[in-house]
Amino acid sequence: MVESERSVGYALLGLGVVLILIGVVLAILRYLELTASGATLSADVSLSMSSLVGVLSQVLFLAVVIWAGSILMSRGANFIKEG
Repeated sequence: MVESERSVGYALLGLGVVLILIGVVLAILRYLELTASGATLSADVSLSMSSLVGVLSQVLFLAVVIWAGSILMSRGANFIKEG
C-alpha cells in the first residue's frame, strides 16, 4: 500500500511538472511570436484594443494550467512524504 501511494505521488509530481513546463513553453512561444512580428508601438496600441479578449483568454489559460500543475505537484509531494 505504501509503495502504491509513493508511485501515485511520483506520477502526480511528474504530471505537475509537465503541466508547468507546457505553460512556460506556450508563454515563451507566444512572446517570441509577438516580438518577431516587429510591430511598432502605435500599431500595438490599436491592435491591443481589438485583441484584448484574446490576450486575456490566453493569460487565463496559462494561469489555470500552471495553477493545476502546482496543485498536482503539491499533492504528489504529500503522497511521497506520507508514503
